[in-house]
Order: sequence, then structure tokens, then C-alpha cells
Amino acid sequence: MDEFTENPIPPSETQSKKPEQGPSQPLVPAQTTEEKPSPKKITRRDFLRLAALGTATALVGRSQPQPQEVVSPPVAEEPPPPPASQEVQATPEKEPVSYTPALIVGMPPSQEALDPLQKEGVLSPNVMPFDDKEFFERLTGKTYADVEAQFQEAANSDNPFKQLQEKGYVNEAVSMGLGVLWKELENDTGGAAQRFRKSQNKAYAEQMLEPIPLQPQELLPIQKYFNPIEPKGVNEKGDLIFDVSIDHKLLGNDLAKMSDDIITLKFPVGKVTITIAQDVPVEDLKDLSLGWVGGGGFLSDIIYKRLGAYIGIKAYQDAESLQALGELAAAVPEKFIVAQAPRNSADLRATLQNVPMDASKNFAVVASWEGLIDPPRPLAGFEGPTDVVYYVPSNSNDEATEVAAEWLIEQGIKNPEEAKRLLTEHARDYQGKYRVLEFGTLPHGLNWDDQEIYKPAKD
Repeated sequence: MDEFTENPIPPSETQSKKPEQGPSQPLVPAQTTEEKPSPKKITRRDFLRLAALGTATALVGRSQPQPQEVVSPPVAEEPPPPPASQEVQATPEKEPVSYTPALIVGMPPSQEALDPLQKEGVLSPNVMPFDDKEFFERLTGKTYADVEAQFQEAANSDNPFKQLQEKGYVNEAVSMGLGVLWKELENDTGGAAQRFRKSQNKAYAEQMLEPIPLQPQELLPIQKYFNPIEPKGVNEKGDLIFDVSIDHKLLGNDLAKMSDDIITLKFPVGKVTITIAQDVPVEDLKDLSLGWVGGGGFLSDIIYKRLGAYIGIKAYQDAESLQALGELAAAVPEKFIVAQAPRNSADLRATLQNVPMDASKNFAVVASWEGLIDPPRPLAGFEGPTDVVYYVPSNSNDEATEVAAEWLIEQGIKNPEEAKRLLTEHARDYQGKYRVLEFGTLPHGLNWDDQEIYKPAKD
């Protein structure tokens, strides 16, 4: 659940330079026959990694000039055709490799945002839009019709949250605020990695490489698994505190019935703490580790205008939350779960000491790695053991998680053991405590070859 900024991959510098001897063939050596060469094929993972590092020239090579045309003297007789046994058989073209993206478990976009994603073939026609009424009923245990008039009246006031609070509709006000939040988040970033997959294929075309056809992505709406909201009083600043959670056991039962091998979990399981505050210092809003949604930017402003309050979200703060994640993974031992890290500070190392995590063999928590900052660090200060938490150089946790899951799918991973092994093989340990994957959507900003800084990952 992060803000997403498009980061198109720049075209290779080699495409702007052409030799004077005629058209070049940047993908293959010069040919002497009339048959056009097939495009060079590389893995999308390699393309991602190299393009992000600004070395796309390694993919296509320098343009090769064509040899000077030589005019042969006329020949009186054509040579006889070669014997049948020496005829060169043409190699049949292979069908382009395609794959089905990982199943997403998360909030679906609203109808307005979903329509173009489905028309472009990014999301499956089976995906239903975010239903704020269903979401409200799951959180409050009431039907939307019971308080619809109150909501409409509050929506037209200067401070919707305060008005609902004064009339005794506190839980309802929080659910309305969360509905507004997730509508805005998913409309802005819900298709982050899906859009990135499309930009990859566009970059492939620009580099004259063969794109990999994409199948529409399925999404399991997590809104139907929410438990009723639990008020927890006020904190020392007078802000209202609530706990929200999903029924991870019910979710595990449903996932066990599905055929997907890789699951992208976009919402934290276990307890999620919600803070509602009407007055938050700007410096606190901008401190990502504190969990205030929007980071003091435009999304913070939208939420405040719509709700009359700011919303803070913190997850994976205690052993109970991590235990829930472990139980969900244990319910689907043959699958591998790529779980999105929350956008708040947390250190899972100390918490995990009190939690049996054998199930961690079939899940990983993924966060964004801010490698261009000196010193580099995880987004929002989210940390954990190297065999549980992995980092991807990317714009957001949202994008990092989906790209990591897609990469596992592309490698043909079918079981958790292969997934963990592959993640370790393609990772470096920064300062011995952060496991950074060597692919991503942004340059990492550091020298992978300096093994005093980035050591090859070993378990």
C-alpha cells in the first residue's frame, strides 16, 4: 500500500547511433543470407536487472555494421543443388513462452480503476471491484442501509469523522475512513506491478527483444476476510486506537483449494493497529516509520479532506501478528507466500525469538530497498532475519512484492524449497543483516562486486 511513481526503463543508448554503411543488426552478427535473424532471447529477470542498472547495452550489444556489398562476376552455370542428405533443415520457430502471474490476495481497485486494467488484459475479467458496502459490513457487523443516511449527512459536513463520532458512530466512522483510504490507495497503486509488467514488454519492443505474452492476473479480494473492528481506547496523545485483522484461518482454507503455487499477499495478517488523529505534526506525517498514511503528501491531504482526520497503520508489531502469518503459511505447505511488508518500522528479529516459525520455509516478507540513499536502508525501517525478510530495489513495497512474486513464477518455481533456494542464490547480504535481491525496478546505487559491502547470500 504505497504511493507509486511510474519509472519507465530508458531506451538503450545504442539505439540512437547507427553506422553509415546501411541499416544495422544490433541483436545478431551480420548475416550473408537473405533470411532475417530471429530476435535474441533473454530472461526478463536479466533484462530487469541490467536495465535498472543503466546497462541495457549489455543486452543488445553494440550495433554491428554490415559488410561491404561485393558484386560477384556473372556465372555461366549455376552449381548443382546439394544432395538431399546435406540439405539444411529450417528450425521451426518456438511458440513464445507465456505464464500466468501469481495470484494476488489484496484489495481490488474500484470499478473506475478496474475497467481499464481489464480492458488491457492486465487483470482478469473475474476480478470484482472494491465493494465499500461489503467492507463496511464486515468491519462493523451492521448493514450499510442502517447508517447510510448518517454517512450521507456526515459526508456533506466539514468534519465527517467528528460528526459521526459525536452521534455515537465511532466504529462506523473508522470503517468509512478505511474504505476511503483503500479506495484511494488501490486506485493509485493497485495495478503497480501489473502496469510495470506492461512497461517491461514495451521496453522489450524498444530493445528489439521478444516480449513475453502476459496472461491476465487473478485477484482474491481480501475484504471478505476482515473481522469486526475492535476499539482499543486512546493513546497518550488522545488519538483513537483500533485493531483490525483478517480471518487468516478462513483465508488459508480457501487458498488450500486453489491450484496457484505462488501467492502474493498484499495485506498483513494478524493484528493491524489503526490510529485516527485530527491533529498530527507535519514532521510526524513525513516520518514513514510512524505509519501515517500518505507521508504528508497528497494522499494525506485527500484522506483529511474526505474524513476530517489522519489515518495511521502499523502491522507486524507483535508475536501474535507473526504467529498468524506462520499459521497461514502452514495451512498451505505446498505453496509459497510472498507477503508485502507494511510501511512502518518493525524489527522482526526480536519478535521471532518468541514465535516458532518452521512455516517460514514457505513464505518471505518483501520490502523496498532504498539503495540510492546514503547509507542505503529498507523503506520505513522494516527489518527482519535474512531468511524471512528480502528487499527489492523498487519504488514501493507494493511494487517490490509483486515483482518478486512474478520473478518466481517466471522461473517456473513449483514448490517452497525451490523458491527459498532461488531467492538465496540471487541475493546479496548488505552488512550481514539485509538480504537484497539482485533484481528490481530501480538501480540499487551500490557496487555488487564489492563483497565487503554486498556479500553473496548464504544460509
